[in-house]
Parts: sequence; structure tokens; C-alpha cells
Amino acid sequence: MAYIDGELVFSNDQAITASADSTNVYDLLGAGYADAIDEMWCVVQVTETFDSLTSLDIKFSTGAATTLGTALHTTNVLLATLASGYEFYFRVPLVGKLRYIGMEYAVNGTNPSVGKLNAFLATEWPHGVK
Repeated sequence: MAYIDGELVFSNDQAITASADSTNVYDLLGAGYADAIDEMWCVVQVTETFDSLTSLDIKFSTGAATTLGTALHTTNVLLATLASGYEFYFRVPLVGKLRYIGMEYAVNGTNPSVGKLNAFLATEWPHGVK
């Protein structure tokens, strides 16, 4: 199982009822992970089944400020897939990172009334991360 550092959790059971940024955004200069970040995986888990929306764009983003704004990786997930227990992961992009990193969630269609996510960085291949 991959090691999960609490300092690298972007969203912890975060309710997504409209487009939003992750609860936590990290400063690569202050977090002490700038050198190691390229060796990590980003893990996204659905912890509560979504309703209403058409799909959700889940973006690993960066920015010169905590407002982010530049997506380095985007996954579009359809409503039928956004069920509790679904998870996916991807390697942290090697280039393009500015000072801050985090997640951006963009709702497509109607805003959901329910739906929650975890998103975090893991130090190893995240197969089986819980």
C-alpha cells in the first residue's frame, strides 16, 4: 500500500456541489516537496455517489497564486462512473508546475446535490490505496 502524507491531501471527503477548487492547495516552495513531487501519483477517490451533473472535469492544476488556473492534467468523468468506490490515479506531470498545486473540479451540466471526493498525492504506485 502506498504511503499517504497528510500534508499532501488536497480534498478529504470534500463535497462537490458546484465547480470548486480543492480544500487544500500546496505551496511547493514551503511544503518541502518540490524535489520529490515529480515522483508521485495523484489519487482521486469518489467517497459519495454523485447525482444530477452530466460529468465532472477533475483537474490537477497549478498557479502562481493559490487560485491556480492552469490545468496540467484533466480527467472528464461521466455521472454513471461517479459512484462511491470509484478511483483513478495518474502520474504527477513532470513539467509546467508553478509555485502552487491543487485540484480544480468543474461541474458540467446541473450542479449536484450530493457527491464527495478524496484527492491526494501518494509516494508509490497507488494500486490498492484506501
